[in-house]
Amino acid sequence: MSTYIYGKLTKSRFYTPNKTYSHKISFPVGMIINHYVPCKIDDTNQLQVFYVSPVFNSYLTVAEENVYKLYALDNKMTITKTAIEPNKLYTFRIIEETNSLRVCEIYKNDILWVGKKTTGKIKLNKKNCEVITPFGRGECLLQNNSYIKNLNVILWKIQNDKMWFVEVDNPVTGNIEVTIDSVRDTFILVSNENIRGLLFKTTDNDLEDTKREKKVLRVYVKEELLGFYIFDVYSDLVLGEYIEATVVKKTDSHLLLKYQSHNGIISNGNVDPLIFNKKFSKIKGKIINITDGKFELSQIQQISVPFDIQNISDSEDVKEDTEISNTLTDILNLIKKYTEGKRYKEVTDIFYKHINTLNSTDKDNLCLVYCNFLQYTIQDKHLLLKEIKKVFKLCSDKLIVKLGLVSDNIDIIEYCYRKSTNKDLYKKYLEMCYKLDIEVTDYSYLDVAINFIYKYEDMPRIKTEKIVGNNKAGWISYINNEDDDYKRILFRRVVDMKWKINDTKEFYRMWMQFEKEHNGNVEEVRTRAKAFVENIKKERI
Repeated sequence: MSTYIYGKLTKSRFYTPNKTYSHKISFPVGMIINHYVPCKIDDTNQLQVFYVSPVFNSYLTVAEENVYKLYALDNKMTITKTAIEPNKLYTFRIIEETNSLRVCEIYKNDILWVGKKTTGKIKLNKKNCEVITPFGRGECLLQNNSYIKNLNVILWKIQNDKMWFVEVDNPVTGNIEVTIDSVRDTFILVSNENIRGLLFKTTDNDLEDTKREKKVLRVYVKEELLGFYIFDVYSDLVLGEYIEATVVKKTDSHLLLKYQSHNGIISNGNVDPLIFNKKFSKIKGKIINITDGKFELSQIQQISVPFDIQNISDSEDVKEDTEISNTLTDILNLIKKYTEGKRYKEVTDIFYKHINTLNSTDKDNLCLVYCNFLQYTIQDKHLLLKEIKKVFKLCSDKLIVKLGLVSDNIDIIEYCYRKSTNKDLYKKYLEMCYKLDIEVTDYSYLDVAINFIYKYEDMPRIKTEKIVGNNKAGWISYINNEDDDYKRILFRRVVDMKWKINDTKEFYRMWMQFEKEHNGNVEEVRTRAKAFVENIKKERI
């Protein structure tokens, strides 16, 4: 019994209205995977992105004159005459087929298949909601609590002659209250009648106190997906507050901004020229006006953001260097006088004149400010690192880690990591390497590295096998990142490797816990573990 479903596919996940599937499907190197496609669930409940059916997913393998050969799971010659791009996943429909050839065209939602958008009339039952469409009726997931009699829906699941639909084009707007249904390690499931979604736990949204279910939160929609939402915690606008808003549109006189569910503006005269022409760029600024729920922002000049570590307000009456006291606030205010023009000599002179007059904490803060200024001012990599090395001789070791964590400069991050060997810095170093497409050659923390390999690389298993060796933390990470079936293969391998006795016992405990949670072959683990213990006893006699 085959089931076809429609959802959003990424390189490691497939998101549908009622379930998220993990997958280990290999895609061609360079292919961007982040869009909605139909998929198949086979008889073993495994997700298949590539399959044989009247409508299927494929990509270009060979381009010849007016003919484009496609990948086919069954290796049958499959072509299209429509020009298509390389490294792109398409959904095709078969228009002609013989024993040796399959001719296709790009699927245009012109036949009934998962992903088909249509209209229907809602029918509410005690147990669920149904929709009646021109193609038949089926259960329907609503995306809002405002019931529309005639609604737009997408067919997201077909199983034999049964169909399931999901409402679209009626999203939640503004902010709403939701109830916590379930608390997981990294996210929280929430709902409000028909509205369902999740919040990811981050350091910014302060969700660590949400340990209990049924607690009510006020949230806004961060991302709309098919049948559910990604939310984040909502907060009211506060006059005078500093926020980071997103540019959504440019006009002749101002930029339109978005902050959470709030709309706002900033006049063009207040915008850094480097930011002005970049849609979806971020602008940090101060809310200077709130009218009818909309805010007006005054941008903090980007050059001054790193220096204003204590939210010191701009001051027109800045004391001259000869008049200031040796307090951090006065020194920072003086530095801000010179930052707009990137006046390197003046700022450097101030820094070295006052750095040794401060206590250790203020000294570290001033060093951090100065290092941020250097990153903005010096473009040459070697000169930048040379200057920062000088600063590190004047500060505590804590600053090295702190600078690396707040920096977006890959050279600074790598240097700080090499000097401190801090694990959090190593994570940031890897993240930047993958973002900038820089080859990773350092695998000091194998458990961290393997997590990133599975997150970003196309064939993580091959890469992991090359580097994991006999590293216990690496093997634990390898096992945790694999699918359930392959986990068993890895458990059988790892317990037969040479480890310290306690390490082998730990792997057996992990394996036993895994089999119990998945109703697996617990007896196999017991038998192997018993043989292991008996062998140890014999060796000790």
